[in-house]
Amino acid sequence: MYGKHFESMYTGSMFGKGPMVFAVWGYVISHTKQDGHIELNPLLLAAVIGCDPSEVETAINFLCQSDDRSRSKDEEGRRMIREGEFDYRVVNYVSYRNILNEEERRAYNREKQRESRARKEVKKQEKIKSSSSERPGFVYYAQSGDQVKIGFSDNPWARVHEFKTANPDIELLGVHRGTPKRESEIHHLFQNLHIKGEWFRAAPELTSHIMSNRQSMTVNDTSAVSTDTDTNTSPSGRARKRAP
Repeated sequence: MYGKHFESMYTGSMFGKGPMVFAVWGYVISHTKQDGHIELNPLLLAAVIGCDPSEVETAINFLCQSDDRSRSKDEEGRRMIREGEFDYRVVNYVSYRNILNEEERRAYNREKQRESRARKEVKKQEKIKSSSSERPGFVYYAQSGDQVKIGFSDNPWARVHEFKTANPDIELLGVHRGTPKRESEIHHLFQNLHIKGEWFRAAPELTSHIMSNRQSMTVNDTSAVSTDTDTNTSPSGRARKRAP
């Protein structure tokens, strides 16, 4: 058997890991079968290298650990996966074995780096999306004709007021504290009434849902709109008369 021993092995994340790691890894490269598997018995390998079996076991454990600094992010950067008592799968063996020259090796590494950047970007966007979905604000319900809009806003009163420019008959039915995630959950709850976008049919079950939450669905929330200093201020900004 044989394997390809690339210069990059000495400049990557194995840099400075000690001679035993490189000795075991060199043995792995040259003895791995074409299907990417190898049998490693620490007692046998220690006799071949000329060291204590515990040193071989330590090196094998290192090669099986995840490595977030590895050029390859397959299997979280692990170089080997243990699949039996002495049976190991060498993660990128087949890919490296098929590389014919240095240029192909560089192209392979560039592709792996692109894949790594793409994965990081996906995780970044997922984190941003997750953070955005938990942003506190208000879920609001506004009716126009026989349709109800279920939306999310930091200021639903001002939001509905903006809608009136194009849709004069729209009225705010109520609001309650929530997040974009909660808005999505309510959309899913009434998906059988969905028309398009954030609009739903004003069916009895939706009306019942709104009415059952009326206690928290009030426009008299001083923390909701920073410009509302009077707890009896209407969404339009005009003070309402107090009941005698």
